[in-house]
Amino acid sequence: MYLILNTTKLIEIYITCDDFAKKFEQYQLSQGQVVPQEKMSCSEIMAIVIYYHISG
Repeated sequence: MYLILNTTKLIEIYITCDDFAKKFEQYQLSQGQVVPQEKMSCSEIMAIVIYYHISG
């Protein structure tokens, strides 16, 4: 499978991760869990890891 990796793909991955992270954070708060404040957001870390793995 051939996949073109560029800035647009990275932005697409980040937006998807950010949408997930926001919903997951709402879920954590509704369950009474404490959401830690990090220097990098969960969605930023997820996007970097996913982009790294699909880059081959």
